[in-house]
Amino acid sequence: MVRAFVVSSVLCVVACGPVVNIGATCTTREECGSGHSCISAAPGGFCSKSCADEGRGTDCPGGTVCTYFGASVLVCSTFCTDTAQCRVNYQCAEFKGGEAGKRACQPDNVTR
Repeated sequence: MVRAFVVSSVLCVVACGPVVNIGATCTTREECGSGHSCISAAPGGFCSKSCADEGRGTDCPGGTVCTYFGASVLVCSTFCTDTAQCRVNYQCAEFKGGEAGKRACQPDNVTR
């Protein structure tokens, strides 16, 4: 039973393609997987998907929220409680429209 699960899991990884985390580094869209894009203007590139409702997670995968990335760009970003949880050149910052005190990883240079 366990062996069948392991074999089917390996087959899915091979057949289904890579599983990409929101916020992974990238240089091309192909590195980010189906339904995601590479925001190449972000430091180191940023795998994500676009969203429409800042501060909400309805368009985003679990554990992420729609945040402002500058230049009218809204993308899904991972929740955080401290900048140490974010990549280099990113900060754990509050975002507009969300619950007070909630934060997500966003580029250091984003200003409104």
